[in-house]
Amino acid sequence: KPVKAPRPKLKLTASEDTIRAASMLARFYEEREYRLAWSSEAGPQPLAEDLLETIQAEAAHEGLQVAAYRLPKLQKLIQKVRDQLASPQEFDPRLLTDLDLLLTDLFLTYSAHLSVGKTNLDAMDAQWFETRQKTDLPQALHNALSSGQLQKTLQTLSPHYDGYTRLREALARYRDLAANGGWPRIPSGFDLRSGDFDERIPTLRARLQITGDLEKQESVNVASSEGRPRKSEKTHKKKFSGSNEYDAPLVHAVKSFQRRHGLASDGVIGGGTLAALNVSVETRIQQITMNMERWRTLPQDLGTRRIEVNIPNFTLDVVDNEQSALHMKVVVGKMLEKRTTPTFTAKMTHVVLNPYWHVPKSIAEEELFPLSRKNPRYFSDHNFIVRRVEVGEKQIPAPNTSDGSTVSTKVYKYLLKQAPGPKNALGR
Repeated sequence: KPVKAPRPKLKLTASEDTIRAASMLARFYEEREYRLAWSSEAGPQPLAEDLLETIQAEAAHEGLQVAAYRLPKLQKLIQKVRDQLASPQEFDPRLLTDLDLLLTDLFLTYSAHLSVGKTNLDAMDAQWFETRQKTDLPQALHNALSSGQLQKTLQTLSPHYDGYTRLREALARYRDLAANGGWPRIPSGFDLRSGDFDERIPTLRARLQITGDLEKQESVNVASSEGRPRKSEKTHKKKFSGSNEYDAPLVHAVKSFQRRHGLASDGVIGGGTLAALNVSVETRIQQITMNMERWRTLPQDLGTRRIEVNIPNFTLDVVDNEQSALHMKVVVGKMLEKRTTPTFTAKMTHVVLNPYWHVPKSIAEEELFPLSRKNPRYFSDHNFIVRRVEVGEKQIPAPNTSDGSTVSTKVYKYLLKQAPGPKNALGR
């Protein structure tokens, strides 16, 4: 195959800062005949500061790092331009050019991070946006500048999926929890079951109240007319004011927590549930921002009928008009064994019922052929078909000779596939 020459990378700098979205920026200025976008003869327009203020206010809510966008330096540059324009000394127009380039680069970089994730900015030409069903960002900037609707334009660029919206809400909630100290760590110990008593129970109760899995209860001790607590109030106080009993409301709260985290909702606090309870709020925040990033990589329109696979939850849903029409469990590849199920989006054109499984070479060589050597009936018992395919020839030493002569022998490779049926690894 002919080797394609690498596309030259466009490198630009302004005020000693590298322009990150150089390819999009060049197209933007070419389309506007190289006129300034953010300034007039009187200096920087209000939209310039609107851009900085919008990113300052919104970036963290979208799971992005505000520090990545050079906002303080740009604010100082805007003020420097204004000071020099007000000065009687001759103004250097290069300062205005640098400011314009950096503001445009800021819009394009932030918009890309917001709408498509942290992708290769150099590859984002007009065709890139079309093939990935994404908003053309240079065109979005043209529209924002002409309409003066900068903040509204940026708000339309983030994903509008329900999953992304809920993650954004969760991010704000978990950051509030982090600001208030997070939640306590529960010490290890024996598995807790309904009715058990343990000194860790008050800590567990406080942990679940912080995340809203358990409603906060207040103990009330109202005296009767004789001055003694009524029996009902004694019971209420014993049940909710720091009791060491793993009681029914707490079991119910643990089941809620288990369901939210993809665990078996049996109410038993074993090793897996304890580990999930002890994941820090900072780690949860990282997980939320990572999944927001995954949502950004998806097309803007997933289609009204689609198949969604939740890899870490081992589930598949057939979605029709935003409602699950079919739900099932799925098997996914193991990350630690380099068989991770890939994340991707694609058009499905057909479905194969009762498929053959064409076994990948690595699985055949590392797993199945060793099993067949231990059990000669393994392939026949599991409906595997072995095909021997000639792939060439090689020279080997001639038998019964000592003069170094060689003979040619054929080389074969073995292809393995599993027939359809109840034992097929792919299922139906």
